[in-house]
Amino acid sequence: MGSIIDATDSHLVKKFAEGELGSYVSVNAIGYWLYSLLGTVSATEDSTGAYAHAFTLQETNQSPSLTMAIDDPVLGDLAFPLTMVESMTISVEEGQIATFTVSLK
Repeated sequence: MGSIIDATDSHLVKKFAEGELGSYVSVNAIGYWLYSLLGTVSATEDSTGAYAHAFTLQETNQSPSLTMAIDDPVLGDLAFPLTMVESMTISVEEGQIATFTVSLK
């Protein structure tokens, strides 16, 4: 009997996920995403005890990766290791809270 399936003997080699994640810009979290995107951060403390952070593009192929975790009530806990931030968009409008979106692969 014939089959309309292209390949009946194929094997699953790797599972992966990609998508976008967005939120409000938070002083405590935005650095995490900038570091994940650019790869290098340096921090200096001034005389008042405040820190200034500088993020620069890491010029190597060893960019930091993330493990994204999801707590799904049906599927349970899911983890996606070696997630990379591909791009980031920050949106700032007068009178509005700044937001960001990261594209993940």
